[in-house]
Amino acid sequence: MTNHTDSHTSPDRKSIGKFLLQPIIQLKIAAWSAMWSAMFGLAIAVLFNFSLTNLSNSFVDVGHVDDETIARLYNLFEGVRMSALGLLLGQVMVAVVVSFMMTNRMLGAAVAFRQEIRALINGQYGRKVNLKNGDLFNDVAEDLNELSEQLRRDHKHESNEKETAANHAVNE
Repeated sequence: MTNHTDSHTSPDRKSIGKFLLQPIIQLKIAAWSAMWSAMFGLAIAVLFNFSLTNLSNSFVDVGHVDDETIARLYNLFEGVRMSALGLLLGQVMVAVVVSFMMTNRMLGAAVAFRQEIRALINGQYGRKVNLKNGDLFNDVAEDLNELSEQLRRDHKHESNEKETAANHAVNE
């Protein structure tokens, strides 16, 4: 019986090109994830900027504030804005990385299943799909492995019957 490890868990996968199992699908999901994350982050940034502007205007309205204090407040708020922008960009990057990891985990199972089904179609019975522990599709992989093993036994039994029948025909 051939032990088949899906391409998702193969140890020779070192390049980013091999990490992308279905590049178009994964890039689309990552783009959507980044877009929604950026839109959500932008909404937060707009609200944050509005709040900072109101806060700075409140300082000015409270009383007489000299130009030096206003300049220091402006620099302080500008630093906060830049930090918020950095956090927004970080959030988008994390969203992209997480979407790649999740799609790779899901698509890895799909690629392994497809390879096993192709092997079964081509008469290669008894192979196994091995997924990572805790993978969402372990139950499906177990069922597919059981099907593959059953087909191997049936095919072997069928071959033995044909061989026995051929031997009987030769002996008679």
